[in-house]
Amino acid sequence: MVIETGVKSGAVVRAVRPALLGLGLVFLTLAGNADTGAFTVAVIGDVLPGVRYDTRTEAGEGPFRNLTPWLSRADIAAANLEGPLTARGVRIRGKKFTFRVPPTNARWLVSSGLDILGLANNHVLDYGPVGLADTIETLSRYGLLWCGAGRDITEARRPAMIRAGGMRVAFLAYNLTYPKSYYATGSRPGTVYGDAATIREDVIAARKNADAVIVLMHWSKEKSHELRQYQRPLASTAIEAGAALVVGAHPHVMQGIERIGSGIVAYSLGDAVFGGALRRAEDSLLLRAVFSGGALSMVELFALQTSNVDTEFAPRVRTGEDADPALKMLVDLSAGLGCVLRRGQSAEGTPCASITIGPGVPAPSGGGSPRP
Repeated sequence: MVIETGVKSGAVVRAVRPALLGLGLVFLTLAGNADTGAFTVAVIGDVLPGVRYDTRTEAGEGPFRNLTPWLSRADIAAANLEGPLTARGVRIRGKKFTFRVPPTNARWLVSSGLDILGLANNHVLDYGPVGLADTIETLSRYGLLWCGAGRDITEARRPAMIRAGGMRVAFLAYNLTYPKSYYATGSRPGTVYGDAATIREDVIAARKNADAVIVLMHWSKEKSHELRQYQRPLASTAIEAGAALVVGAHPHVMQGIERIGSGIVAYSLGDAVFGGALRRAEDSLLLRAVFSGGALSMVELFALQTSNVDTEFAPRVRTGEDADPALKMLVDLSAGLGCVLRRGQSAEGTPCASITIGPGVPAPSGGGSPRP
């Protein structure tokens, strides 16, 4: 089943998996029109375009409006969707925070420049299996790919596949947060629990059908820049199995960058578009990865201003000296993981921190426990 969905970077066709038709298939999404082997991927952290945006954004102007130019310039753009797209379901009991996004707000996801949404998180089942089913149906109807959750564990573990620059790219997503009842089984809808064996098996399988594999992780501790003990070993598992890039979310703040062999791990990008009127720690990131021939060649990190109070509910990329504190924090956190990032400017003239990967650029192999 192929549908026309407009143009992005020259793309004219996007394919979706008919999840609710019971076919259990994953279709390639076509992005770009040149089989050059080169493509770019943009990733942001948690997105929750919830009910607050209905009253705080002007007609026709969604909360992604300042990020869309960055997401649209990339051949592929991805994020973690931190809540179900539904108006139905029963709210889970005994959970302090539960989220639900009006399905009509999917229009902002469609126009944002995003192509793939990770669903492996601690909120996608806040309104039960009905809420998850509505989310999958809505994303599929709008031509947006998803990964990391499903009607059972088999569907949840299937990668989202997308094509860019003639290369096939697979996305996988894993959840290491509570409640455990959100983990899918053979008979229960839910998310994929990210144990080492599952990650290794899935990445190896995806790599057989894709030129590059990208793994989205929902993990760690909220509001903490420090890594949990399990993060580096699991990141190593993914990279050593064949993933080029591992990108995390959930802490709502940034964590450091690490290079493992020929792969890069961004442990947490923090928030992107996230409802709420509170002033948050100003240390979220947008990641842009450059691939050549299916191999990762460079990663750039841009600082985000995500305080809804200061951005009028439209987060933006920081420019000039405004980016300095966040980028310095990122460089320092990454140095603690043995990774040296270079401060500079992107091709657009925007401050960023970057790392180049390629011949002649030495790298450590394997990860481990965080250094004391």
